[in-house]
Amino acid sequence: MKKTILLFAFLSCVMILSPLANATTLTFDDLSTDSGSEVANPYMESDFVLTADENGIFYSWGSLSDDYTGSAAIYNDSYTDTILTAEDGSLFNLTSIDLSELWNYEYGDDDVFDLIVTGTYTDGTNISAYIALDLDFGYETIAFDETFSFLTSVTFSSGYYQIDNIEASTVPEPASMMLLGSGLLVAAAISRRRTS
Repeated sequence: MKKTILLFAFLSCVMILSPLANATTLTFDDLSTDSGSEVANPYMESDFVLTADENGIFYSWGSLSDDYTGSAAIYNDSYTDTILTAEDGSLFNLTSIDLSELWNYEYGDDDVFDLIVTGTYTDGTNISAYIALDLDFGYETIAFDETFSFLTSVTFSSGYYQIDNIEASTVPEPASMMLLGSGLLVAAAISRRRTS
């Protein structure tokens, strides 16, 4: 009985923690240059794809630019939506993202840098978060709660902001988890027969 309980506890931990095993951060480090440049659309990194909607254009500031935040980043220079998907089309969870105003200058009271982040579920329904940047040039880390889980895509509304350090994790397919669970059950049954 004890082994069964331990096996059940182990399987439960595997099921709960498995999405964390696939966590990745899109750092855009391969875009780091002195002068900056146009970036391919779509942009692919770490099993995820960023697409500038309506054939938009991505750019990255170079380290010599006054608008460089100290870390390589990407921005959509076409004022169109930016869409995040998993490269293989699987579901994913969005954990956090670093956002910065696009330009490094003193903003006035009338300046607004805000965006809407919209996650889309498999049934076509959406979850949205409104984000207002603080108008102090530099990155702000925006964390997302569990409602931004099991998504097919995430859309960042048009606007002039830099994106860095997107933390996301793909969700394992149910079939893979069932196969893992079945294998563990078979191993436990064989072990139990040998001890009997």
